[in-house]
Amino acid sequence: MMIQKITISILLIGVLFACEAKENQEMKGKSSNQKPVEITLENANAYFRKLTEKKGGKYDSMSIADTWGGGFSGTDFDDEGMRFFSLFKNIDGLHIDHTKVTDNGVKLLIQNQKLKDLRIGSKGITNKSCEYLAQLENLESLYFSGEASIDDGCIDSIIKMKKLKELSLGYPLFTRPGIERLRKAKPDLSIDLGDVEY
Repeated sequence: MMIQKITISILLIGVLFACEAKENQEMKGKSSNQKPVEITLENANAYFRKLTEKKGGKYDSMSIADTWGGGFSGTDFDDEGMRFFSLFKNIDGLHIDHTKVTDNGVKLLIQNQKLKDLRIGSKGITNKSCEYLAQLENLESLYFSGEASIDDGCIDSIIKMKKLKELSLGYPLFTRPGIERLRKAKPDLSIDLGDVEY
């Protein structure tokens, strides 16, 4: 009797895994058949308008891509939206903290070499994002919201940011020894740890 119950349980578990695998395969098939949105100013305006109006704001369409700068803090801005930044080569400030951007989206920022001021943070932002951000040659001010999933592993990348003058952490994401190492390596860097004193 006990062997039959165990056998039935194993069979049920096998069926559940098979169903889940089939569902995952179907989802992959659906997503791979979707055509990516073309990177145009018109599509960028449509995407940005949707985000802004969902948050209750008013959006003014852009007519010239090179003149834009701004932010989408606290919106559903994601990696799809990051793809549109290939249109904005002269952007110098961007606020996308408390969004849905991941490391993959941050990688797309590397092409925006005039970026000086960046506010960023979501659960999808890890130490890998810091490696990408270190490639932004003109970055002067960097803010990570407390949602970012970074730690002391990000410090080496921050040390490589030659022009960085200000680092703000919405929540202390680094340890005391990590902050001390950062201060020693970059003594002129202004570090804001919020309410925490290290």
